[in-house]
Amino acid sequence: MKRATVKEIEEKVVRLMQLEKMGFNIPRYCYVIHKPLRGITQMALDWAEEIHKQDPEQIFNIRTYAYDEKSKTESIKTPHVCDIKFENLENELQKLSNDFFCMVDAETPDNGRIAGNIAILEGRGFISKELKFYVDYCIKEKRAMVRDADSSGLHFNGVAKGLIKEKEGLEDNKLEQVLVMVVNKALHFHRTKKNFILEWTYFCKPAGIKREPLVWWEYRKYG
Repeated sequence: MKRATVKEIEEKVVRLMQLEKMGFNIPRYCYVIHKPLRGITQMALDWAEEIHKQDPEQIFNIRTYAYDEKSKTESIKTPHVCDIKFENLENELQKLSNDFFCMVDAETPDNGRIAGNIAILEGRGFISKELKFYVDYCIKEKRAMVRDADSSGLHFNGVAKGLIKEKEGLEDNKLEQVLVMVVNKALHFHRTKKNFILEWTYFCKPAGIKREPLVWWEYRKYG
């Protein structure tokens, strides 16, 4: 039976803030607590309205989770609702926030081209100063999402002594460039936090708070 929760010392929103502080391009998002007061919900709607005014075609997504402060556990199987039009966002947010913490983001799933997760691990038996990286990813002409990476069967694994330059056997130069970029950025993260998984998406259009193609959704404990 697959686990429904995972141990996480800090909430998802805190981990996102940490990624931003470390220079990662995180999604444009607004955080809404479980069973929020009306004012908190309105702040999220005001945030979304500003984006809607700038780009009336922009859709929104709501990622949900449950976090237990006492046991430090976080749910890993909760709803992820995509493609919400601005005029429908209030109803969806009110409905979901009754049961979950919510992360509303303003990225476009259809623009995803490569997505996946990466783990960089070290431990007994590893050669000194060498780190093993494991990347599961998916490639799609449209709508590549992290959730598809586990079932795609595509991997990019190896050992890194500092930053890597290239990986033999990958024919698609763009793919190689993206995967190397992912590994090198994750190596930078590893200097501060050990044995974690990072989730990412490479978009065909500018995305995230830095308006760059590569967006990092979160990090979570490995295992």
